[in-house]
Amino acid sequence: MADFDASIDQWIRDFFWPALIGSLAAFAYLALLARAQVRLRVLVALLGECRRRIVRQEERRASLGHAPRLEYYQRLERELVRRLSKEGIRV
Repeated sequence: MADFDASIDQWIRDFFWPALIGSLAAFAYLALLARAQVRLRVLVALLGECRRRIVRQEERRASLGHAPRLEYYQRLERELVRRLSKEGIRV
């Protein structure tokens, strides 16, 4: 019986703990990749919405002569493009 317990202890020490630690490291890596991908998708979606609103504000300026939020959206667009270029994404 002691030999059987020793073999189980050796199996746990040689296989189980390294496999558990390796799988936890892989899970953490994949979670970081997923988080980065979601973050980039959100930034790209925000940039698209920002550009859509810039077009609407420019239409408003052309028809009314005044577009109160145009400068804000242009600054926001520059900031989003800067963040995405920092991440290596060209837009």
